[in-house]
Amino acid sequence: MVAVKLEKSMDMYTKQRLQTIVFVLTTFVLTELTVMQTLQAHEGSLIAPTVANLALSYAKDQTSLLVEPDKLQQAESQLRIQIRVPHNKKAQDHFTAYPYPVKPPIAPTVQPLPDKPKEIKGWLMQSGYTNRRANNFAYPLFGWRWEYAFSAAVRRAGCSVPHTILEMYPWCTSMVPYILPEIKRLNSAEQERRARYFNTVAQWQKDYVELENEATRKGLYPVEFRMVGGRQGCVRLQRGTWWVQGTHKVPGLMYYWQAPVTVGEDCSVVLTESNALLIQGGW
Repeated sequence: MVAVKLEKSMDMYTKQRLQTIVFVLTTFVLTELTVMQTLQAHEGSLIAPTVANLALSYAKDQTSLLVEPDKLQQAESQLRIQIRVPHNKKAQDHFTAYPYPVKPPIAPTVQPLPDKPKEIKGWLMQSGYTNRRANNFAYPLFGWRWEYAFSAAVRRAGCSVPHTILEMYPWCTSMVPYILPEIKRLNSAEQERRARYFNTVAQWQKDYVELENEATRKGLYPVEFRMVGGRQGCVRLQRGTWWVQGTHKVPGLMYYWQAPVTVGEDCSVVLTESNALLIQGGW
């Protein structure tokens, strides 16, 4: 199967090289014959052997290009990224493909959302009545995770937020069973994110020196993505393992991704809140 793939990848490349070799060899042989006929009277001349040697040397160089494995592995493929997060206003994106892992930034501790009914009621009171406002601000009072949980709970309950203080207290009590599952889900997601972060740091400490030296030996260096409209970016890379690293910054939030990607055929990677390695700011 490997031989079949190798044959297909070499097909057009081999034809072009063989045509060049045939042309060059024919030219040099004719030149050699002409020179040898002209210099028959000059015994001991080194010109004709020199021409022959040049022809053989060039032919060997061209033939080596056809069978050298490293050359065949340097085929390039296109890698695309798509950023799919709910916060994109005034966003600034910067992404780079590295042929080796890089050290992630220091991760601040993200406090879990409250899971005790008394504290939940207090947060519901402030979100639903005291601090009621449009959901378009950059720094929510309790962070965007709480805003997600609050909105999901209101939808599940199928009721609107009360407008008077007399209705607010019983409403907060009734909302606890709806918002608690959302809180547990979001807290669990942050625990999983933090575990991925420490695993990424451990892998970097273990492998980065060897992989960076190997990339340098192969002549591979970081390549920046060309960002286009619609929160997308693309880059052409040699086939192999690369690490996609970058940030998506908006007022009040910073998303950070870092993940290995195996580049074979043209492929794409979708970047979301779930697979972000870090989320900093009003989170």
